[in-house]
Amino acid sequence: MIRAKLGSLVIVLATAMATAASTIVIGAELGSAGAGGRTVSGARIPKDFHRKASLPVGEGRNCVVGYVQDEDWTYSHPYVYLTSATGGRPVWVKKLKIPEDFFGGRATHCLRSGDFLYVLLQLDTYASASLNQGIVHVVKLDLESGSVVAETPIVIPEAKHNYSAWVWGKDAFRQEAGKIRVVGMYRYMHTNDDDDLPFSVVVRM
Repeated sequence: MIRAKLGSLVIVLATAMATAASTIVIGAELGSAGAGGRTVSGARIPKDFHRKASLPVGEGRNCVVGYVQDEDWTYSHPYVYLTSATGGRPVWVKKLKIPEDFFGGRATHCLRSGDFLYVLLQLDTYASASLNQGIVHVVKLDLESGSVVAETPIVIPEAKHNYSAWVWGKDAFRQEAGKIRVVGMYRYMHTNDDDDLPFSVVVRM
């Protein structure tokens, strides 16, 4: 498993069945504005941006998530931007960082809580499907500036060894009782077990 650079992140793991919820605390304060990627105020949306979702976040604004691929369509970069209430123009555009040795990633879900946006990243380690390990992260951003405040990987405590995880569906990343629930599937790697197993994790904001 790849270790993220998360500072003082505290992860609380509970022994659970495959469908039970675990709790993860987002607590890695990154500090400096613009950490975790590059924010451009008033920037244009990248020409080759592929939108995965657009969600209203209040005051007539939308959080838009997706990715941009390289010219040869081999490497993808996750992006998120906030639109203005008038005209839908981007207030800021954020290219989110991923580990250098990863193949690529996509921002697929977004929600707002208070003065922050929470974005779900789905990262790929390899281009080959047989070798790829899907890694899921949650990134916390300042609503007004787009600066990354914290980031944490989603850990599935009931998994017994290396696995590949993924999330899909609008309701798979949602608020519940002041927390975020992430629901998806995972599959063990390098085994003869091809079964897809469910997971449900609670992220404390």
